[in-house]
Amino acid sequence: MREMTTSDKRLAVQFGERIRKRRMELGYTQDKLAMLVGANRRAIGELENGKGKSYLGLALSVADALGFPPLGEEPVVQKSARRLPGGM
Repeated sequence: MREMTTSDKRLAVQFGERIRKRRMELGYTQDKLAMLVGANRRAIGELENGKGKSYLGLALSVADALGFPPLGEEPVVQKSARRLPGGM
């Protein structure tokens, strides 16, 4: 795996900030989001802090769970339809 450039690191931090902001808008804890995407809270924290190095699959799952549109589409402002088992 190649080393992250300064630009990559900056983008990772910006992406993490967007993930954290959207998670909080939805009222999700890191634990709840981790359960939604099949990860652990630590991975979510690293992703939000721009430190996750090999979390592309996780990043895509998180973006989907938070209702982000696929790349190249217009943003969606609605809450994700995905629910945790037990109606959470």
